[in-house]
Amino acid sequence: MLPEHFELIDRKTINVQFELMSSVGDADQLLITGQNGNRQTITFPGCFRARLNFQLKKLINNPYIESFIQLGTNIPCKMEEDEVTNNVKHICTNITEENWCPQSDNQKLRSMLSGKSTCRFCNLCQPLKSFDYIQSDGPDQCNSTSLYKTFILKICTPSSQQLREKNLHYKGRLEEYWNYLKQGVLTAVVHIMDRPHVRTTNLRQCQRLCRTYENYPAISESYRATLHQTIEELCVPADSYVACIYHTIRFDVIHS
Repeated sequence: MLPEHFELIDRKTINVQFELMSSVGDADQLLITGQNGNRQTITFPGCFRARLNFQLKKLINNPYIESFIQLGTNIPCKMEEDEVTNNVKHICTNITEENWCPQSDNQKLRSMLSGKSTCRFCNLCQPLKSFDYIQSDGPDQCNSTSLYKTFILKICTPSSQQLREKNLHYKGRLEEYWNYLKQGVLTAVVHIMDRPHVRTTNLRQCQRLCRTYENYPAISESYRATLHQTIEELCVPADSYVACIYHTIRFDVIHS
């Protein structure tokens, strides 16, 4: 079923290729047969690669993406901020000119993602100098003057150990995810936003405010509250909602 929010994307042009990646490490293996009839060994927990192609109805300058994987229920994303609940922490995380990736405060998006753990992808149209907080692969076709877009996203789940031990909210969920995976249905959900570019002067001011907020615990409560309010007003991007893309893949499990 097509999602509601296709105002800015020509739905006839959408093409999604979704790949379950094999890897080594703290993960179990599963042999599957895809819809194309090919057999493949995948690992879970692990990573998934999604290639999105579509044409917009109007130009967007700076795409911001939040995405998640659904296996009966939401699978958390492998992000260093998983445990963060303070909104200022979401804003201040990794404020650099190249890779600043605060969580979107767009009300429409947040209402649709209530209770979901998402992967965030920022600065997709700029050369990446660090992969600490965003995980994207490949040469993205992202000319700001073109309506046609190609994004290649790599979405990773936490490891088995992290799911079992480090996140109490997801403790005990690993077996539940495996049971859903063996049913052979997996859905990727991708929300696309247009994020205004932040001026260098504003970025530097946000950096200073965040350093003060984070590094000086001895400041008074009233000043900390003022800083908190200023950071939320000045440093939260005013994202515009573009579209939501759902993609479901089906496969047959041969051996687990």
